[in-house]
Amino acid sequence: MAIIAPAIIDGALLALGIGGFPRLVGISAGSLSTPFLTLSKWNMRLAIDTFVTIGLPIYLVGTLGCTFNSLHVDILPVTSVRFL
Repeated sequence: MAIIAPAIIDGALLALGIGGFPRLVGISAGSLSTPFLTLSKWNMRLAIDTFVTIGLPIYLVGTLGCTFNSLHVDILPVTSVRFL
């Protein structure tokens, strides 16, 4: 287990960077994950397919995060669906 733990920590930090940084600057996480997978010797088509597969959970979590963070905001228009 000691050998696997650093890989899990590295993967978590990488996922946080690929998922968090684009969120801060307003770009798609695919603009970072696909080049990263390509630089990691993945075939370009496989890298794009992989991101398309994992993109839906990433966007769902982002949507839930925006919705949760906007629950305390009272000055939104009546017809709005939080920050979405």
